[in-house]
Amino acid sequence: LSYQDMIDSLQERARGIYRYLEQNLDEESFSQLNVPGDMQGGEYHAMKEMLEDTKSAASVRYLYTAKRTDTGEYIYLVDGLPAENEDFRNVGDPIEPEIIPDIERAYRNEVVLPEQIKDTSWGNIFISYFPIHTGIGEGEVIGVVGIEFDAEHQYRTFRWLSMATPAIIAICCVAAGIVAAFLFKRISNPAYRDMANTDLLTGLNNRNSFNVTLNNLE
Repeated sequence: LSYQDMIDSLQERARGIYRYLEQNLDEESFSQLNVPGDMQGGEYHAMKEMLEDTKSAASVRYLYTAKRTDTGEYIYLVDGLPAENEDFRNVGDPIEPEIIPDIERAYRNEVVLPEQIKDTSWGNIFISYFPIHTGIGEGEVIGVVGIEFDAEHQYRTFRWLSMATPAIIAICCVAAGIVAAFLFKRISNPAYRDMANTDLLTGLNNRNSFNVTLNNLE
């Protein structure tokens, strides 16, 4: 339940960013941006500034737009990272092959939200993809926006819960067993007496107890 709540929270954050971008991104930029040379135009700088501001305000790790070209190739458009970042992508850079299946789903007008945090070589992340339409959600899909959150804290919490929960259950089972044994003894013998060594009528120690005591003395 705790892990699912983390996922739901990340999904809702991604949806909120998407709703804002869907309403404010310039549709024309998706057709006008195609090659690195287009990065000098005003459309590119306006969209990049919007993505950078959104990324900063919403604490997003990675935010970018992409599209499918007329030849069927998937390329980056505007990257929300600073240009000096080693992971920065120029307009026209090809999308990595492992990302293309999710990009294709978004192009089929699907909202791609993962059900779990991904443990990758560059950290624990939560990646989602959303389709961008003409007419603010009413027309055809003209591009995709990728939203990536750093989920290191959520993943560590989940790992701690996954390790601590079995230990807590084991401790509770042992405690329950001890309590059960004690209660069973009390219930099966309400007087809670040592029936083997005590006379039931007088409550005095019997012959068996006397012999045990003698043996102990010897």
